Amino acid sequence: MQAITFVFYLALIGLLVWLAWIDIKERRLPNQLVLAVAGVGVAHALIQAIASRNFDPLSQAALGAAMSSVLPLIILLLTIRKPGGPALGMGDVKLLAALGIFTGPVGFLLLPIACTIATIVLLPQWLFRLVQKKKVQGQTLAFGPYILMATLLLTSLQFTH
Repeated sequence: MQAITFVFYLALIGLLVWLAWIDIKERRLPNQLVLAVAGVGVAHALIQAIASRNFDPLSQAALGAAMSSVLPLIILLLTIRKPGGPALGMGDVKLLAALGIFTGPVGFLLLPIACTIATIVLLPQWLFRLVQKKKVQGQTLAFGPYILMATLLLTSLQFTH
């Protein structure tokens, strides 16, 4: 991994940890921090474009933003009027789009990876509550930490090849 990419990666992870912490505490992802994540991705793509003297990194960033946000947006729109509310919040959709700028088209994998991690982590808790006959519906989920874990996994795989 190039030194400059590593610096951007550290900035990205720092912002994601901050966002995950806020999401756990407040169940929201502040727009200013999500915009900062997008800014890291745009700056990284711009520097890569300048260094390579072509626009491919910028087009990959735009494609990544689109591919990373379409499925979550569809899920949000399909679940918004359902009992129990949406499965994802608009902050999650915006964060996935911002991360797509950094990851490129492979960012479309962020949502399935985050959902898989959340399922692995939360299924035992849900089953325990079900056996104990405790209420399992109506609780909100801070999805930011799972997006963070998915990003760590995806980018570590992406940068090691």
